[in-house]
Amino acid sequence: MAPITQAPEAHKSRSNKLDALRGIAALVVVFHHGLYALDYDAAVRVRVPALSELSGYDLALRLIASVALGEIAVFVFFVLSGAVLMDSLRREGPINMAAAVRFTGRRVFRIVPAMAVAIVAFAILTHIHLPTYLDRPFSGTSVIRNVLMIDHGVLGVTWTLRTEMLMVPILLGLALFRNIFGTMSMIFFLSVSQYFLAHGVPYFDYLLVHALTAFGLGALATTEMFRTACKQLPKSTLWLLLAGLVAVRFVASTSSPLAVFALLWIAAITVALLYHDRDPNHPLERPTLVFLGRISYGVYLLHWIVIYWPLGAYQALIGAERLSANVIPWYFLYMIFVVPVTVLFAVPLERFVERPFIEMGHRLFPRGHKRGNVVPLQQEGAKRRLAA
Repeated sequence: MAPITQAPEAHKSRSNKLDALRGIAALVVVFHHGLYALDYDAAVRVRVPALSELSGYDLALRLIASVALGEIAVFVFFVLSGAVLMDSLRREGPINMAAAVRFTGRRVFRIVPAMAVAIVAFAILTHIHLPTYLDRPFSGTSVIRNVLMIDHGVLGVTWTLRTEMLMVPILLGLALFRNIFGTMSMIFFLSVSQYFLAHGVPYFDYLLVHALTAFGLGALATTEMFRTACKQLPKSTLWLLLAGLVAVRFVASTSSPLAVFALLWIAAITVALLYHDRDPNHPLERPTLVFLGRISYGVYLLHWIVIYWPLGAYQALIGAERLSANVIPWYFLYMIFVVPVTVLFAVPLERFVERPFIEMGHRLFPRGHKRGNVVPLQQEGAKRRLAA
């Protein structure tokens, strides 16, 4: 077996810094959908032209839309998943059918229960009060299809969860080849993924076209190669990268493929820096951010409901003319309502649904290392050095 050039220090299964980044990304999605819900046309209009064609109000709105951009957050989510899941698969031990069942089982228990609760809750709410963007309440069939991930017709944000589940067999295959061929298999996967990024994916294109590269970069971010590179970078690099994510989308129009490429790589380096960081006093170790990371999945699932269910009443209260004239102040005012309410509901969802089902998944599908099957890191590489 070829040596697995993973970073030698085993990280905790739940990294505070990565959780904090996930929490920040979830908040970005909340602000993104809030802006698009209040004035979709304006939010799209200011992102399409070249920066030089905008001025005044449109320039300010472009900056807000670039900071609160769901595209950036989703790329971060996917890169994070690639890193965390490949690390989980390393600790799973040899990749075989039993490992595949265990890994898939834990993912189902991690993703589906909370998602199902959010979908059912939203469907019921549409029978009490119909959001303005719907013409009729959701049916039981629509709920079942969304829960089974056949589509995402009830809760639109669950499209990323369909992507997460589609990536499970792909990651299992990548982990198998990584155990045999080492880092080169991950580099090859990334190369193929970037071909698909440029030319499209034959199946499930819109679900996988960016995810393949993002997950591949995340998997590669856990390796010794990235660890060595990250150690050479100054502490300020993280903040420059986060600013770079915003700057790329502020400067580049939505039609720029280079911008997508840049965003994916910046997200990957950001995740790698945090993955390999050992500083217990890092700013992202603050309890508030760690808490936000812990409830980030609930925030992601529930914010759509909190934004869209009462939106019609808010729009009627403010008035269409005032909203279209200057959406910015009314947007921030609405977010003052949306964010705390979303957090308020995300806390019990995490405590009473997510956490118990995650624990159940780990009990039903325990990792391979509990049977002594952990694949040793760089074992053969160490033997070769001793032999030399």
